[in-house]
Amino acid sequence: MSLIDELRQSRTGRTAVLHEFKTNFDPQAQRIHAFVEGYEDMIFYRSYIEAFVGPEYKVFTYRCGNKDAVYEVFSKICDANSKSRHTLFFVDKDLSDLMPEVWPHDECIHVTEVYSIENYFVSGSVFRRICLELLRVRKVAFNFEPLIRMFELQLDRFHDEVKTIMAWIICVRRAGLRPNVQNIELDSLIEITHECVIGALPARQRNLERMTGISSPRRTWRCVRRTIRELESRHPKHFVRGKFESWFMVVFLQRSIEIVSKLCREVGGSIGLGVNLNVANLIEALVGRLGMPESLYEFLRYHYPPQAELGLGYPGVEISGPK
Repeated sequence: MSLIDELRQSRTGRTAVLHEFKTNFDPQAQRIHAFVEGYEDMIFYRSYIEAFVGPEYKVFTYRCGNKDAVYEVFSKICDANSKSRHTLFFVDKDLSDLMPEVWPHDECIHVTEVYSIENYFVSGSVFRRICLELLRVRKVAFNFEPLIRMFELQLDRFHDEVKTIMAWIICVRRAGLRPNVQNIELDSLIEITHECVIGALPARQRNLERMTGISSPRRTWRCVRRTIRELESRHPKHFVRGKFESWFMVVFLQRSIEIVSKLCREVGGSIGLGVNLNVANLIEALVGRLGMPESLYEFLRYHYPPQAELGLGYPGVEISGPK
């Protein structure tokens, strides 16, 4: 078999994932097998699992591709009677609690309490650490506190603006349609001005329909207004798409650097960012700097209580979750 043929056969897919798992699975070995959705999930969960269990276990992560695939692999492994407490599955909640969806429940399945793992990385405390640890200000002292307060204020306003978008997504999905949310470009729907202020852009419905490939069913906006009221009782991180929050933080950070850079130049200073931070690499850039989400800590402590007793795990206090 040629190298190209071998690599082609190893491409991510349910069959390839199951084959890789069977190759690595040894019930007598100290191995943890973690099945996740995508690339960012591999980085996220591997980092925290390894920090929790320490060098005693070897951690294998398997990228299944999406949520459906993780559950399908779970069912196949359970059917094969090869599941053990060292075989774990990790999925995002998404909008499952707002949809007529039924997913398997099992002690070896961890579901985020927020929409997705990206939501853990967007908060005032995380933005503070970026400002204090990653922004490099030269030849001038700068107080970031007003900027951090502005971030928290605008994050609340962003949640208010994006609530309408998420309500529309919920309504069309409840109507049996499948909007392609991957194609939603928030800069066509929401503006972050050069003064770091949130605002809504015009033609929101038309742009949403164009990007998602969906025509709004009859009376959709009546449903949207009703759904917005339904969402009022929930923490925004329960229903706001994680990648939407990531977009907000990255763009707000870019606008902030523009402002601070101008102020620094006025007195002969400069500013730079210590890492290349964008929506695509947000988790990869920050995961090693932040605490573990508490729900994940409790999940791992359930499966590996000796590690928790020894203090190898730690609850997250820096990543904000639902209030």
